Amino acid sequence: MFDSFLDAKFLELVCVEERLTDIVGSAYYVAPEVLHRSYGTEADVWSIGVITYILLCGSRPFWARTESGIFRAVIRTDPSFDEMPWPDLSREAKDFVKCLLNKDHRKRMTAAQALSEHSWTRLYFFCEKIFTHLALPSVFGCCSSSMVKRRS
Repeated sequence: MFDSFLDAKFLELVCVEERLTDIVGSAYYVAPEVLHRSYGTEADVWSIGVITYILLCGSRPFWARTESGIFRAVIRTDPSFDEMPWPDLSREAKDFVKCLLNKDHRKRMTAAQALSEHSWTRLYFFCEKIFTHLALPSVFGCCSSSMVKRRS
């Protein structure tokens, strides 16, 4: 899944075991372990889960009127996958977000797993390769044809 040896080496560098203790970051994206003052790179994976949730459904997985309310929601509640558009989204997309938003950081997917092992991202990369190698050249070939040039 990695395009080069350097991509794999970069992921190894990022996977540091150092535990951090400062509460940093935006409230909506903060991982539960950050609020418990013991976290590492898995907190970034949580934030990616929040961003993916927002991109797929248009709303935040945890919401409250105040920062402390958001922190309580992050620790005590689970994101909803019942409201629209979640019922219409693929099982793989929902599972991907759930794996990223696992409150137990030890059971949460790593960045490497999210990129290379999960069925939703494997499907994405497969489709991207098909589009890039098959469909895109056809589109460019069509655009350069004399038929398209005459109409423009």
